[in-house]
Amino acid sequence: MTPLNFVTGSCRALGMTLVALATGIGCAKPLATVEGNITFDGTPVETGSITLESIDRSGPSAGCTIENGKYKVAGKLGVAPGKKTVRIIGIRKTGKRMEAGPPMPPGTMVDEVEHFIPEIYNSKSTLSLDVVAGQVNQHDFDLESPTQ
Repeated sequence: MTPLNFVTGSCRALGMTLVALATGIGCAKPLATVEGNITFDGTPVETGSITLESIDRSGPSAGCTIENGKYKVAGKLGVAPGKKTVRIIGIRKTGKRMEAGPPMPPGTMVDEVEHFIPEIYNSKSTLSLDVVAGQVNQHDFDLESPTQ
């Protein structure tokens, strides 16, 4: 085999492997759907994200955006079954405006936003859930401000 044929053949084999991984060929565990509602202090979280991570960090993470207090992780972006750590981020407008900065034109103003969900629900999450294969896993999160 000439060096060029070897490289071409290696690239072709690598490409087929990547396609197989991307399409899930050979994956043993089916993905599950996880959906529900998220509130903070009784009010739906309008905008944010939810991430589900393997508790032992051995498997893939999955997640989606939160819109109008609802989330749904499904389809090709579904969740591998098992115990998960849940991380929730909420974003809201502060009521202030600020300059957008590059690459926007000078003077372009945008709404200032803030993360408002406490770290016990995201970076230092105490939330968890068990995802069961072969069914829609309905799970609501009613988050509350920590007592001071």
